[in-house]
Order: sequence, then structure tokens, then C-alpha cells
Amino acid sequence: LEPKMATDIEELKEVVAQTLDAKGVLGKIKANLRASVFTAIDEQQRKSGVYLESNVGKRIQELNEGRIALGLVCDFLEFYELDYTLSVLHPEAGLSDSMPPLGRESLVTTLKLSKNNKHPLLLDLLSAFQHGGHAPL
Repeated sequence: LEPKMATDIEELKEVVAQTLDAKGVLGKIKANLRASVFTAIDEQQRKSGVYLESNVGKRIQELNEGRIALGLVCDFLEFYELDYTLSVLHPEAGLSDSMPPLGRESLVTTLKLSKNNKHPLLLDLLSAFQHGGHAPL
């Protein structure tokens, strides 16, 4: 390549990278790649039979407060469509079809929160705490 053409290509790469980063596309690609790598490793370990279940997920879910906290985190990630982060959290926290996180309805009932779909429940809970320490009814 000619020096001028090589410089133009490098400048174009830089502009494209900056544009993708500014639009959040690069972050999503990186998150998707991390989630895919984690999932592939997890699946391979399970297939080979050397997979060591994390006791962390079991310890979190043994306590009612742990299940509630995990449900709030999942609700937060789902609300903001942080799907790749959620896909990594599920196996790390021992969540599965047989042991799903508490759903939004269960959390609303348990925490006596209003059925507000404008915010994640974690934000509603923090807002209630900041305004007098009581959950909204």
C-alpha cells in the first residue's frame, strides 16, 4: 500500500471505532463476546464432566434476602436490556429453569412495592429508602 492510502485506512479505522464506541455498539459487541466466551467455557466444562458448581449461587439462594437481592439485580438488568450481563449472571449465580430468580410480581408482593413499570424495582426501593426509609405501598 502507498503511504497515503495506509494513512487514510488508519484514519478511517479510527473514525469508525470512535463512532461505534460513541453509539454504544462497541460496548455491546464486547459484552456479547465476553458472554459468548463465558457460555462456551461453561458448556464445555459441563460436557466434560469436570464442571465445578459454584457454591456462591447456592449460598446466595439459601437466604430469603439473597433470593430477593438476586431477583432485584435480575430485574434491573432485564429492565435496561443488559442481556449479555444477565446471561453471564445466570450460570454464575446458579440460576436455571429449575431455580429461576424471583420474578417482578413476586418481588413487588414480597417488598410491598407499587406495580410501577417505569423503573427497575431496585431504583424504586432506593428511592423509597431515600425518602423516609419506607417502601411505597
